[in-house]
Amino acid sequence: MSEKEMSERKYITFDHKIVKAQKAAVEKNWKGFKDIFVDNKELLSKPFDLVENTPIHAVARLGKEQLLRELLQMLTETEQSEALRKPNHEENTVLHEVILVEKNPEKMVDTIMKYKIMPDEEPLLELRNDHNETPAFRAAKHGKLRVLKHLHAKYGIEYKHFPPNKYGEKHCPILHTCVLHFQFDVAIWLLEKLDKRLAQQKFRKLQEKNGEENTDEENNEGVTCLKLLSKMPMAFKSTEILKMGLTERLIYELLPGDGYESELEDEAGNNSVKVTRDEESSQQNDENKKTTKSRVGVVFSRVNYAFRKLATKGIALIISIPKIRDRKIRHKLAQRLVGLLLDSEDSWKNCPCVPRNGPIKFSLEFPSNVTKRKSILS
Repeated sequence: MSEKEMSERKYITFDHKIVKAQKAAVEKNWKGFKDIFVDNKELLSKPFDLVENTPIHAVARLGKEQLLRELLQMLTETEQSEALRKPNHEENTVLHEVILVEKNPEKMVDTIMKYKIMPDEEPLLELRNDHNETPAFRAAKHGKLRVLKHLHAKYGIEYKHFPPNKYGEKHCPILHTCVLHFQFDVAIWLLEKLDKRLAQQKFRKLQEKNGEENTDEENNEGVTCLKLLSKMPMAFKSTEILKMGLTERLIYELLPGDGYESELEDEAGNNSVKVTRDEESSQQNDENKKTTKSRVGVVFSRVNYAFRKLATKGIALIISIPKIRDRKIRHKLAQRLVGLLLDSEDSWKNCPCVPRNGPIKFSLEFPSNVTKRKSILS
């Protein structure tokens, strides 16, 4: 690390009472954790970890709804507003963090949203982190469809709550982000229930690394979500089915092709179970015993090995069915998303193409002289 980086590096020192609270949190002693802040409520706005999360951030991330409410009740209305708006190192507020809570994130959202924000301050739903992501954008990015529906039904999220996020000089709209994360169900919901104008947003790269203006036509004009999806062949059946074996393809075709809803949040194929077998356990390690073994014993041994091998393949096949089903769901959703994108934006109609039945001219003149060839190419 250079001296400049060392000088710019920020070191965090923790108060000894914060250290006690950290130990209580590790031990899951939440009563002791709360008691520390009863007489030291000013510590609720201090960094609690190396990512500069406050104690309120930490409690919210764990989904402790009752404890979060009790901590906020220690503060005045003004302090509550400041605590809920205070960002961590990544500029994430408490609302950004509770979006990713595994159990009942909707209740955590309601707990935070019921507190008053000062009239002259920006609403919590419009605050952005260091990647320019609002809480609603963060929910869509991570496939939290139920949270999105809750925010839409109860708090009225709309088009303005989904500005393009920023990574360096790249601006990536919400639909592009959903497609890149294979959250096709979320993208479909956004187009059907929220705003079709989202399909017209384009991925843009503002400048090259050397500071010069980007002259690449595709990046300069922007890439639509439809064009991005067309460059992802693995999202469609026609490409991925070629990599399946005969049994997988048969299962794929036999699975029902209708009834897939765009409400899936937790993929069944996230937790893969590996079935292993020890082929050598069925073989004889001792060559001498093999000669003394009767023919009946050899037959039974081979039958036993064949049965175990078949059973192992059967178990592996049963375990792989949810994964195959998830792939079929993804392909169906991608196909449905393409149809929505075609109806929502018209840029694909402006693509240059050869007129129907029009002649295509080819030049068959090849100069025999190398010098002439170079002059033509130049």
